[in-house]
Amino acid sequence: EDVKKTKPNKMDEDFVKGPVRLLLINWGTMGWVLNRTRYNGWCKNLSEALRNNGQPLERFREMSLELEESEDLKMSENGIKSIYGSIRKVIGPTSASKTLHLICPNFFPMWDDNIRKEIGREMGKRSGLNCEADGYYSFMKEVKDFLHNYEDVLAPLQADIGKPKLRLIDEYLWSVANSSKKRK
Repeated sequence: EDVKKTKPNKMDEDFVKGPVRLLLINWGTMGWVLNRTRYNGWCKNLSEALRNNGQPLERFREMSLELEESEDLKMSENGIKSIYGSIRKVIGPTSASKTLHLICPNFFPMWDDNIRKEIGREMGKRSGLNCEADGYYSFMKEVKDFLHNYEDVLAPLQADIGKPKLRLIDEYLWSVANSSKKRK
């Protein structure tokens, strides 16, 4: 609720130390990453990156990846890459996607190393998935296609389970990526 009430251009260091830190360190188990020396001052730096991207984040907050037309997503490509890239520089690729998802839960999907590797293996060279902004944008397009192609499965699941479709996809991808990892 605190996240929904806070405008992105008002996301100060206290905000980052609150719900964002809670998500990344407790739920996202990113403490081992963010406690590295290279991330010293990440709360302050992240709050600056969020405020600097406040206007586009506010726009994306109102959007739904599921409902956007492919042409609209293409028109947002530069903004998506810019925001992801600026946040990624501060906290790395996995934490960047989780932070963006926290702020814009219906638009930005979460991904991590295992998902990147598994989905990248599935897609091969087709989308050039990597942890850079281009890779994240390609991942968003793949998730959008997944939302569309599996609507007949996702809609009843959403009704039964009560979770947003984007969250259901995140859990599915995490499960597939991590079960694949265990089989090797």
